[in-house]
Amino acid sequence: MVSVIIPCYNANSTIRRAVVSVLNQTYQDVEVIVIDNNRTLNKNNLKVLNENIPNVRVFSFDEKLSAAGGRNFGISVAKGEYVAFLDADDYWREDKLEKQLKVMKKYKYKGIVPVICFSGRAIVDERNNYTGRYFGCDKIVTYNRLLKGNQINCSSVLMKKSIAEKFEFPDGNLHEDYAMWLDILRHGSYAVGIDLPLIRYTMSKGSQSGNKLKSAYMTFKVYLYEGYNVFETLYYMSMYILNGIKKYFF
Repeated sequence: MVSVIIPCYNANSTIRRAVVSVLNQTYQDVEVIVIDNNRTLNKNNLKVLNENIPNVRVFSFDEKLSAAGGRNFGISVAKGEYVAFLDADDYWREDKLEKQLKVMKKYKYKGIVPVICFSGRAIVDERNNYTGRYFGCDKIVTYNRLLKGNQINCSSVLMKKSIAEKFEFPDGNLHEDYAMWLDILRHGSYAVGIDLPLIRYTMSKGSQSGNKLKSAYMTFKVYLYEGYNVFETLYYMSMYILNGIKKYFF
């Protein structure tokens, strides 16, 4: 089974689309864990998710959890052998999990199986219109490769629950998903990428990724979190900036 963790906050207009994209997968042994931060889901969505859609569990919190806190809680209650993450405003192509599970079970690099599987992403706007932009990915991503720029989008990630339980998304003003992938890969394993648009990623004007200066600062904080000094951090930030230019303009 794959447990799909969807934190949501003020996501009433998109949460059902995200959940349906999971339930419509060609791989059907799934459960959906919806983390309702600050109880922002309206009564209609709660009724549909709780009563009319099978294999969905909704956990509502009075306080506003961080994205890290919501995902960490989801991992703790997941029943599946694998966990996957999906932001409430993104959604999946119907064969995403099937393709990823085949890779996770059969692929080996230097005799070692991957600990993370991720994919490329097609970019849509807030009205769900395809922007014509596609962000691809490398087939093999090691710790050193990932230090030069994060190409592992959280909504595309699949991993074994046993791996996710050994780590956690850190709280703080940083890219918590990037920090977690680095923590996992620094122990010598690798992530495998599927260079296909298996997710539809919503690029909103107010998102973290939409604010380039804020995103750069949060990346800077990740390198400090990983234990690098200021000079090392500046070096990796230069790699981050160069990769960002390539990604957005070429």
